[in-house]
Amino acid sequence: MSNTYTLLTAKQLSIGYGKKVLHQNMMLQLNAGQMVVLIGPNGGGKSTLIRTLAGLQKPLHGNIIIDNTSIQKLSSSQRAKQIAVVLTDSISTQSLTVTQLVEMGRFPHTNWAGKLKLKDKQLVAKSIEQVNLTHKANRFYTELSDGEKQRVMIAKALAQDTPIIFLDEPTAHLDLPNTIDIMLLLKQLAHQTGKAILLSTHQLELALQIADKLWLLTGQGIKKGIPEDIVLSNYLPSIFTSPHFYFDDTNGHFQVKHTDKNRQINVEGANNNTLYWTLRALERAGYTLNKEADCVITLHTTDPIKWTFSNPLHSEDFYQIENLLAAIDEYFTKHP
Repeated sequence: MSNTYTLLTAKQLSIGYGKKVLHQNMMLQLNAGQMVVLIGPNGGGKSTLIRTLAGLQKPLHGNIIIDNTSIQKLSSSQRAKQIAVVLTDSISTQSLTVTQLVEMGRFPHTNWAGKLKLKDKQLVAKSIEQVNLTHKANRFYTELSDGEKQRVMIAKALAQDTPIIFLDEPTAHLDLPNTIDIMLLLKQLAHQTGKAILLSTHQLELALQIADKLWLLTGQGIKKGIPEDIVLSNYLPSIFTSPHFYFDDTNGHFQVKHTDKNRQINVEGANNNTLYWTLRALERAGYTLNKEADCVITLHTTDPIKWTFSNPLHSEDFYQIENLLAAIDEYFTKHP
């Protein structure tokens, strides 16, 4: 990771729109070579914060400093040389190739005619290479997959050659593999290029695994820190809560609350991967573990793996969890 130094500072920052104040008196800073992930509930102000920090809307109060200058005093051209922004807005590029679209990122640095010099074209090619799309540089943007389109927009931001990049939910419309790839790519770019990258996402579990730092928007302001400190501070369970799920701070995952049944069962066997998925299946089916229960599942780590279901009436062996669950359900239906 690059040597850490501050690229952007926000002091006493209050954000919102009209007379609606979403957050106030925030003290923030973005450091070179770090990827910061902004998380929070829907409507919590993530997009508003990004747009405010990028200078796209005015703060309600406070100041944002870049390179010892207030962002409010920068012209749009000067600001475009400091901050690149990737928003969720769709773009119309029916006739543009990947290279042509990425070239648009160079406009803040070109003359009035927008003519690209050799160094501009070299930077465009490098930006496309950095997002692993060199082999599709001459393809039309509309021919790409959603994941590839998002990589193109990141390449455009890289071609803009700014020290700071903001991305508002860059993985919102992507499947899980592409989401992971994009977030890992952004972290790699931050570390390798020394840029400060701030992105918002709803993917909390991934953010906990990938982010250098988290900014967590809460009803009591913004909480900042590395992911582990944020988890241990117990902010997450109070923010991401529902009658139907909870945040498990022992493993960093959301767990569904299965409340349709309240049947007791005991499980015995080696503590291994098979036992873990057995317990997951039982929890999903609505069973509660109880060491004193009359019904017992014994896991045998033989080849093939075998489960023995023992109840007060008889015992039976099973070789698939699906069949095991069916037998347990049948027993409890007959003996509630």
